[in-house]
Amino acid sequence: MTTILFFYGKFVAASLMLLALYWGVLRGRASYRQIRLYLLLVPVVSLMMSIPRYEVWRPSPTVVEVEAEDVNIGLTTEIPSTLQAVKAVTATYVDGQHYEVYICLSIAFVSFLLLLVALFNLLKMCRLREQVEALPLVDGFRVVHLSSVDTPFSFRDTIFLPQGMTARAEDYILRHEQSHVRHRHYVDVWLIELLTRLLWFNPVLWLNRNELRSVHEFEADHEVALSGVDIMAYQSLLVEYTLKDSSVACNGFSGSLVRRRFVEMRRGSWGTLGRLGHGVFAVLFLLLLCSFTIKVGDREVVVKVISPALPGRAESVAMAKEESNVTRAEAVSAEEETEPQPAETASDAADDIPSEVSPSTTEEGREEGPASSFPLNTSKRITYNGYYIRRTAEATYLVCVATPESDDEVYHLGSHDNTCIVDVEHGVYYRARGAVPSDAWEKDFHVKDMKGKTIALSIVFPPMPDDVEHIRIFGVGHWNLRGQQFRMKDIEEK
Repeated sequence: MTTILFFYGKFVAASLMLLALYWGVLRGRASYRQIRLYLLLVPVVSLMMSIPRYEVWRPSPTVVEVEAEDVNIGLTTEIPSTLQAVKAVTATYVDGQHYEVYICLSIAFVSFLLLLVALFNLLKMCRLREQVEALPLVDGFRVVHLSSVDTPFSFRDTIFLPQGMTARAEDYILRHEQSHVRHRHYVDVWLIELLTRLLWFNPVLWLNRNELRSVHEFEADHEVALSGVDIMAYQSLLVEYTLKDSSVACNGFSGSLVRRRFVEMRRGSWGTLGRLGHGVFAVLFLLLLCSFTIKVGDREVVVKVISPALPGRAESVAMAKEESNVTRAEAVSAEEETEPQPAETASDAADDIPSEVSPSTTEEGREEGPASSFPLNTSKRITYNGYYIRRTAEATYLVCVATPESDDEVYHLGSHDNTCIVDVEHGVYYRARGAVPSDAWEKDFHVKDMKGKTIALSIVFPPMPDDVEHIRIFGVGHWNLRGQQFRMKDIEEK
């Protein structure tokens, strides 16, 4: 819902600013052709200005040094098999994004109805024109007198007039409608009707549509006034037809307020916008366009781990061996009391090293942990094609979902140095503590005998508060998470 409201507000503001630029610089000064082109582009440009901004520059990142944490904290308990409770509530759960879908569908439905009405009027005009196509063209125009016509109007190259008009009134009206046909105002009418009805939810575009229709009338009136007619008689004719209606699919003789048409008919400033005026308009237009479409990126923070509190990998392996030997010695001593045991070989001692700290080496020289039993994924809500967030009071879990394509797949989750979640609004960084299972952390590891089964590998982070709305995830390259931004409600498991 927030995304749609933000887009709508930006769309309305952009179109209003573009129309304000027209009122302040172009109106009554630029040529009719320039104004018509600008008003036709207002819906398209304002829609383009409403899309997400383009990032043109990003400041250098800030390096923050932090002390390493104990990765063993909170990792002794296995994550429950993903949330069996989700199965019970999935049927009744309604995601907030569904409301956005309903709103979009409602907008599309109203647009369809409005376009259907416009299409009906257009087809009616086309049918009326087909009935008189047999009449010859005179100077590129076809003039038709019909008793069913109350208000004069033109449709493409055909001018429809009511019967019983005086010779002078018919001459004035023909001059006016011929101007509409020569300048192809009907093309502007079709385009602006299409755009306005598609984007009907923006009220500014209806003002823009009416302004374009008025400019058509000003241009036709201006040519009639320059042709040497009696201005007072022509204005009286305007008053006579001002209360009569015409179709939205054609150019009517009384398409705008008569009083304003009287004023614009005598204006002599149309087309007088000089180079300075065009330059000012271009600068203001570019500034307006840039203010809506470009932005400066947020400064990122790089977390550098220093002074690790935990022993290094070599020390961990040595400590694990020592503890294993002590345990084995105690077990052997207990068994010797009942019966003698064979001597221990060097290979037997090597087999007793815990799997969590017994790395193997691949052909490329990378350390790999042995295969272990990975929890199967049972969640029905998997967003963004393979990962989601699960929050508890003790920790935050980034659950990475995968389906091995063979019985021996190699994966890599992340490491303490580069795997983190960033709270975009508050600038807080949550560095990864480890993984579940624990032997799938900071190394390449094998997943064996799991072909075709969907597994869930979890990276553990510190607990995150409920007010976190937008996050960035770094350092999970196997799932292509290298700084992508998400809304928490979109990626969080419910």
